[in-house]
Amino acid sequence: MSGQAIILNYCPRFGDHYTGTGKTTVALHRLSYLQFDQPELFRQERCLVLMFNRTLRDYVKRTSNELLGATRVDTFSAWALTALSALGVTVKTSFDDPFGAQKKNSILSALLARYVAESRKMDPVVDLWRFYTQPYLVEALFPVTREREAFVNEVGRKIDTRNRIMSFSDVSILLRLCQLRRSPEATVPGAFNFYDHIVVDEAQDFGQLELEAILAASSARRSLTVCADEKQKILSFVDAEGFANFKGALNSLGLDKETLSLSYRSAREIMELAARVSGQPVDTSKTHPGVAEFHEVRDFAEASGKLRSLIGELSGAAPQALTAVICKKKADIRLIHAALAGVTGLHDEGVITFEPGVLVVNSHQVKGLEFTNVVLWDPSESDFRQTELDRNLLYVSITRACRQIHIVHWRPLAKALRGGVPSPH
Repeated sequence: MSGQAIILNYCPRFGDHYTGTGKTTVALHRLSYLQFDQPELFRQERCLVLMFNRTLRDYVKRTSNELLGATRVDTFSAWALTALSALGVTVKTSFDDPFGAQKKNSILSALLARYVAESRKMDPVVDLWRFYTQPYLVEALFPVTREREAFVNEVGRKIDTRNRIMSFSDVSILLRLCQLRRSPEATVPGAFNFYDHIVVDEAQDFGQLELEAILAASSARRSLTVCADEKQKILSFVDAEGFANFKGALNSLGLDKETLSLSYRSAREIMELAARVSGQPVDTSKTHPGVAEFHEVRDFAEASGKLRSLIGELSGAAPQALTAVICKKKADIRLIHAALAGVTGLHDEGVITFEPGVLVVNSHQVKGLEFTNVVLWDPSESDFRQTELDRNLLYVSITRACRQIHIVHWRPLAKALRGGVPSPH
């Protein structure tokens, strides 16, 4: 299948979709096999693995050195900055962007193509700011007059002051703009028509322009492995249409779809609980047994005591295990960490490690990771509402557990969890 794109697919419209089937592992081993079987076509230094976040990147880098050798493993943002550098563009970045959500809109793909067709090449940063001034873009992204005026004024200031500071949302658009300005036959190492194979993980949370920039960075054979699970889409500002459009583009390249439908990572009871949340059936015929238990308490103080007790039991039974306490809100991490003060094996607050012990993290931090045990902290109906994104986030939190999951709660449970596993007595 060299020269073809393949999606390790979890979308219901394409068939079964289950977390825990190891899509990342399959993708990495597939790349390793291609590099071994056809080393002249899949050179390690010309392959790329793009992960969703730094935590997942660091985990994969640490565990795949022997598997992938010199292959680069990185986040999209880090790669995009080096790709821009290869294209001769240097910028300064900022996390602050009041218009970041609008810049992830999938409609930008067509608007950018129109702008390139109608305008001439200029300094890349100025080119980007000029693109932002186009009336058709402003009207499409900002239907509200007040927001439209604020955006136009902000871009005007950047042009007047020759500002080269941009957000990471800008970086994605700038990279795609620079690629479109190049001759289709050109090759730019590390940026355009270059990579023998690219693995993209958690693709459902990438914007359309990001995915198009990745595709354009691959060589003429367009060889990719794209991992996606639309039940794990957790970014509200990235519209799902962009990923759907990207899949359509891959179909035109001769896409192969592989649906992984059996779960081997998470225990049977955990996957059954996850299925309750997702509303999708799950095949647990080849999963190992485990534990999924609810623990109802009266208040935060009692929950803290129960948490310390559970951690003690889990650590005592398996001292080399890694247990994650997962909460919804980032602000709760400090409170939970303080409640666990003095517990043996408790890792520092804010540190994500894969050494044995206990971590306290929020739901957004654990995407793509796995732990021996999970304690889900008070997943209430006010935190996990009846929205698709909140259900996905709850689903992600549950399916991080391999052996055991314990739900400690005192407020009314999220509706998706009600009627789940009974509390132990």
